Amino acid sequence: MLTIVAWFSYQYLVGELSGPVCDSPAAVEIAAAPEIVPALTDVVNDLPPAETAENCWRMTITSYEPEQVSVSLTRPSEGGVSADTRPDVWIPDSTYWLRHARANGHLDLPEQGASIANSPVVLALVEPAARKLGWPRKLDWKMVLGTEKNPSPVRTGVADPGHSPVGLSGLITTQQVMGSSEHPERDRIKALREMSKNVSVVAPDLFGKLPQNDDPTTISTSLGAFPASEQSVLSYNSRAPAVPLVNVYAEQPGPSLDYPFTVLPHASKKARATAKQALKTLLSADARQSLRSRGFRTPSGAAGPGFPNTGAVLQRTVAPVPLPQQDQVDDLLTVWTGINRSGRILTVIDVSGSMADIVPGTDQSLMDMTRIAVIQGLNLFRDTTEVGAWIFASNLEDGRPYRELVPTGPLYANKQQLMAAAGRVQAVQGGGTALYDTTLAAYQTARKSWDPARINVVLVIADGENNAGQLSREQLLAKLKKLRDPKRPLAIINIGLGPGVNKAELDAISKGTGGQAFVARDPTKMQEVFLSALAKLTCVPPHCENT
Repeated sequence: MLTIVAWFSYQYLVGELSGPVCDSPAAVEIAAAPEIVPALTDVVNDLPPAETAENCWRMTITSYEPEQVSVSLTRPSEGGVSADTRPDVWIPDSTYWLRHARANGHLDLPEQGASIANSPVVLALVEPAARKLGWPRKLDWKMVLGTEKNPSPVRTGVADPGHSPVGLSGLITTQQVMGSSEHPERDRIKALREMSKNVSVVAPDLFGKLPQNDDPTTISTSLGAFPASEQSVLSYNSRAPAVPLVNVYAEQPGPSLDYPFTVLPHASKKARATAKQALKTLLSADARQSLRSRGFRTPSGAAGPGFPNTGAVLQRTVAPVPLPQQDQVDDLLTVWTGINRSGRILTVIDVSGSMADIVPGTDQSLMDMTRIAVIQGLNLFRDTTEVGAWIFASNLEDGRPYRELVPTGPLYANKQQLMAAAGRVQAVQGGGTALYDTTLAAYQTARKSWDPARINVVLVIADGENNAGQLSREQLLAKLKKLRDPKRPLAIINIGLGPGVNKAELDAISKGTGGQAFVARDPTKMQEVFLSALAKLTCVPPHCENT
């Protein structure tokens, strides 16, 4: 009898000491960017069972587009993430989304999270085009995007930078690489303009626009290059497409995707403690191996063992690049918005006698340089942009100090007429600069035809101070102030040429309308100044300076 009791006692103790001690594991709910979910799922599947005190926790991974979560944090009814399934941790593809949510009112959200992986943004280029450019030797972004002298050999595209950190990084990289071109501003705008013809809301959609076979006609008419994460290109190529992609890396890359592990403010104390264990696990050597095998670099940008090794992928460390300051991002997005929004621009050109003066050190007059800059500038606008042209001087034959050359209309209909008219413009001998009278008349005309769907601008190009006409500066400024309507923005952009320009005068006129004045004291810099002014035309209120 004692033996039986002892046996039962032994079995009871064994069951108590060796049986499960984790009846209710702590849980942490994680919302992650779709592309990283498979790798994170691999990590979860490799975790030991939640049976002991040390492993009494679990993490659940759910795929959500980052913008869904960002919107849900600030407007819960709109983002598609219900209140009863709100995650404790968010792993978007970029810190960009943390900024996005904070900018929309979720100020208690951390500014940064702990990066668990990294993927640089590259230019994804179809392999046939890459070979024509000389691949497998090293290619660069400028070669693919093209310049005025060497146009791009492919159709380019981009994910909407206002909704995609990959698209934003592509814009930043484009701006940086074009800084070394012969005509930086012109080539930058041209490259962005070409990209704007093929815009997708999110980066993955661009892969669907790639050629589906290697027929030369199909390749030439399909999307050929666009900014993408290195990981997304590796994932695409792993499916053995008919036309593979080549990664083109930039010497000065834009921000990389940093996959920040972010504990959300509403997470419970227990969930926060579990999140620490989850982060430790996701930064472990085993987790990094799972991430590398699916094309993600370590947070420091290292590739390492298990990372895909193809001829189009750098195996060296690619240092992470953080997002720039928000004001820089805002400036670039303002330019992008303008490029994608058609304008209505009345261009007013000074043809007074002094415009015939030869620029020292050249064989060209101010009029010649203005003519060239205007013609080249027309090529930077969308075909749906409406442009008209006036000239002004005091001795025009019709009695007024200004005359319409080409009525304002869409470039798809009047571009050739505008170019021809600009090519024929000549300075009027003895003509004075009736700047004030002409500026007022142009502003009144543009105000009457103001278009709410367009960026409305009066662009005035002159080489000196007002020395003709009826109005004084005070009278002009007073009349412009009366005509200004913040709800119907209409800016005057002044471009002053040569040493005789009164910068203060032009500033006063432009600023009074929410515009800006640009001055080229050295007329040989006319084209650069003109293109800087064109960039200002992309400004969309209320983000414009001086408004």
